[in-house]
This record gives sequence, structure tokens and C-alpha cells, in this order.
Amino acid sequence: MKNLLFALLLCLPFVINAQGDKKQSFKFESISFQEDGTNREFYANYKQGIAYYNKGVDIITKAQPAETVGSTEKLPDDAKAQFNTALPFLEKAYTLNPKNEKILLALQGTYFALADYTKSDSFKKELDTLKKK
Repeated sequence: MKNLLFALLLCLPFVINAQGDKKQSFKFESISFQEDGTNREFYANYKQGIAYYNKGVDIITKAQPAETVGSTEKLPDDAKAQFNTALPFLEKAYTLNPKNEKILLALQGTYFALADYTKSDSFKKELDTLKKK
């Protein structure tokens, strides 16, 4: 069951956030930076974290499908390294703006990819609660 959930979690957010280009459909869209400097630190951390996250996704999509699809235990080490590198940036962005749906989705996906299902579920619940408001 976790294998199926992983495959869905890995693909679904990217398809939802796709901007029409199939190559981009497996990446988070970036949040545009507001020129007035509002939330500058949040945007800087979010964009840096998403850049590393997207590198991890690129590694997975270029790997042999049988090695990676549906299993977090078989992720390439370099993909895991990218996800681990993304975490401090995403966590910092979260501390600056904990009600941002995109950062919650990014953290949920990152922790799930790293097989930390407890934290992933926590961010999913937080996102679900936020969407209900």
C-alpha cells in the first residue's frame, strides 16, 4: 500500500501544479517573488528548497522505472541527497509562513520521499485542515 501511495504522492502534486509543459509536469511550480520585498526570506528559502527538490525528482524520473517507481527504499542515493538538501530550506520557509499550501505540499512530498511517513502525514493533515477553512 505504501508503494502505491508513494507513486501517487510523487506524481499527483506535480500534475496538479503543471503548467502545460510535460517536462515541467513533475516539478513544483515556483512562487513568483514580490518586488516590494514582502516575504523575501520566505521566497528565497522556498525557491532554493524547491530547486533541490526538483533535482531529486529529475534524478528519479531519469532512473530506471523498475528501480524507483513506488518504492522509497530504492530511491537513488543522489536523489535522497537532493531531498535532504532541500529540507532545511523548506523547513525555514515553513517557519516563516506555516499557512502556505505550497510549502506544506512540498514538505509532505519531501518527507514521504525520504520515507518519514510520520512527518509526511503530519504535513498532509495540516494541509487538509488549511484547505477546509
